Amino acid sequence: MGYDAAMRRDLILKTLVVLAVTWALVLVGAHLLGKRTVTPEKIIGYLETDPLSGIAADDEEGRRAVIAGVAGKINRLDLKQRREMERWGEAGPLRSFGESLAPAEQSYLVRLTVEEHFRSIMEAFNGMTKEERHGMINRLRKEMQSDASREAERSRLQESDPELFENIVEKGMTSYYRDASVEVKMDLAPLLEDLQNRIQGLHRR
Repeated sequence: MGYDAAMRRDLILKTLVVLAVTWALVLVGAHLLGKRTVTPEKIIGYLETDPLSGIAADDEEGRRAVIAGVAGKINRLDLKQRREMERWGEAGPLRSFGESLAPAEQSYLVRLTVEEHFRSIMEAFNGMTKEERHGMINRLRKEMQSDASREAERSRLQESDPELFENIVEKGMTSYYRDASVEVKMDLAPLLEDLQNRIQGLHRR
């Protein structure tokens, strides 16, 4: 075998080794990423294990760590996934988890999943004129009425406050949210997501 042929063979072998190592790293990375990726299904599966069951009721630090972990998973979902999670939560593990918490723990969960996520949007909404708020809320209300998949969400909001939309326009979102119950704050999350989309859309124009 000539020198050039040997060189080509060595080059081919090295290339194959590099490709094999590269693909191995890609597969390992994809596997690890898949394990870290959060989906509504994974969160629901986790909640179905009743993660607080093994923690004593007086272990506040341990219970808060679990609640913070659940909040962290929820906060990593994108808008579509959060919507899916909310629909599943209407009578599923998410709502059961929330209802199993003490009032102070419910407030903690809401603060981590709703208040921190939507604080800037509430402030932006408050910065609008009353007429601008009225126009945006009216459009959102009409969209909710025409979307059958949001019937349960709309019903909960109306049951909690028949004049919710009018009060939000009148008081502004921050003031209304501050005085709302924990249950209403949780139910307001989808509406805040709608506002986020609209306000961000206005800023991009």
